[in-house]
Amino acid sequence: MGAAALYRCSAGPEQATVAPSASTSATLVASGRCKPVIDAPMFSIGAPSPKPGAEPVAPDLDTEVEPDRDDLLAPFAVVIGRATPTPTGFAFGALGESEGGSAAFLVTLGADGTGGAAKKIFRSRADLDPPVVAAAPGDGGLFVAALEPNASGRAIRLVRFSGDDVTWGAEIDEGRDESLAIDLAVTERRGVVVWDAADDDRSVVHVAGFTLDKVGEVVSRRPATAKELDADSPRVVAAERGFYLAYLVHGAQSRRELVGRRTPDGGDKPAPTATSSAPKPKKKPKKQDEPEPEEVDESRGGEAISASWIEVVPLDETGAQSSEALRVTPEGVTVIAFDMAPGPDGSLVVVYRDDDAPTGGGGGIVRMVNLRAGGLGASYESEDPLPSDGVPSVLGGWLAVPTLAGPDLLARLGKDGLPAELLAREPSLGRGEPIAATGSRLLLAEPQGAAMGFRVVECSEQGSPPAPPPIPSASPP
Repeated sequence: MGAAALYRCSAGPEQATVAPSASTSATLVASGRCKPVIDAPMFSIGAPSPKPGAEPVAPDLDTEVEPDRDDLLAPFAVVIGRATPTPTGFAFGALGESEGGSAAFLVTLGADGTGGAAKKIFRSRADLDPPVVAAAPGDGGLFVAALEPNASGRAIRLVRFSGDDVTWGAEIDEGRDESLAIDLAVTERRGVVVWDAADDDRSVVHVAGFTLDKVGEVVSRRPATAKELDADSPRVVAAERGFYLAYLVHGAQSRRELVGRRTPDGGDKPAPTATSSAPKPKKKPKKQDEPEPEEVDESRGGEAISASWIEVVPLDETGAQSSEALRVTPEGVTVIAFDMAPGPDGSLVVVYRDDDAPTGGGGGIVRMVNLRAGGLGASYESEDPLPSDGVPSVLGGWLAVPTLAGPDLLARLGKDGLPAELLAREPSLGRGEPIAATGSRLLLAEPQGAAMGFRVVECSEQGSPPAPPPIPSASPP
């Protein structure tokens, strides 16, 4: 770790090993509403370049049984982060093998999936997460927040990419806890990075602000959640007048409360309602003969379940809280994972999976809510438990839910930011997983052993006529 902490790639980014995948459109089902934008080999990262004139080799898979996505990933496979649309296409962070060990990369693709490139940011460790990428409006460039080891544990390094120019930014001490959660968002002038860190027996969300023209200086840094809360998994997106910060809050329940989800009078058992802005309750004197609260005895089959809910906090451009925290999930739900994105007319769309199973292994219900300046707006709930344990994603006008086996679930969002059609499997995605979208185009990621391939598809509405055939790629000179 010491050598990794001292290493810094000061000579600028270098090219990663990238190569077109041997797999073409064979993995995409001919029937369906999503069609490849261009008929060409997939751009891939983490794979050695094929020898000139070598024949494409299809993956050795059992076509009669749909394999789990985990089965398609070889050991030491490249790991990708959340993708974002850019003025010229798409961008995302990746963590993969390079000369000398693991390294963090910035990957960019054109709007049709061509012109892919991977730039090495710096050496990293295989147990860290990929970098987080945010695109500034217009020609403001790409901003990256990446974890790197340092003498005190880990640091968040900020980097700005503008064309071929690279600006190394501030190093923010992140701590030594187990959580690797970080996120980044930028407006036209400013940006914020958020993370969580352990504080005694709780987790606290932190936020740091910077200006885009001085990425090397952190102008503000503060905790964003109250000490009495146990909050983690922060996410942040840019808004019209600043940012929206969201995070998970956890609260313990006793076994007595877990016997049923309803109280003896038939009402729903309420979940904790404290928020970051709520005053800390006063402690009442304990009577000498008061019985101790019943603890969960897991040896008798009881398992502790932590109630978890989502809070959203509006931030100004400096990262300071500009309004009270708002709990956006109803009482009685257990949030396993969530995602969010800017919605129509300055709103915020939050999607989450509700599953009260102790380990979150039952698929659960997908719920969505639209948050506006006046409070909570319209909401959505999937009709039945879904055949998926994946994290639902809001992707530029689409809702996608990944599955381990079979095609992902997909639905187009309407003017209110909620699904305007049935959330259902989309067979034309094949084994590709949507990771970003702009308009009717979706960027798909598909595991290929130790590599990951990428393709852009055009998707129409459910029940609409099939899209025209893909445009043939230009023949190489």
